[in-house]
Amino acid sequence: MKTHKKFKNKYGGSVFYVFSIKIDNNKRQIYNLEVIDEIKKEIKRLQDYKDDDS
Repeated sequence: MKTHKKFKNKYGGSVFYVFSIKIDNNKRQIYNLEVIDEIKKEIKRLQDYKDDDS
């Protein structure tokens, strides 16, 4: 998407969508659990980039 590309160019990071679903007693649960690993990888990439830049 165009806005995601602008965000990445400006801030250097990716955009993620976290979807949740309602479960018992109005609690919510992350529906797309695979996004958690993607976010962790992106955080690591950004930290490594920051460390290389020092």
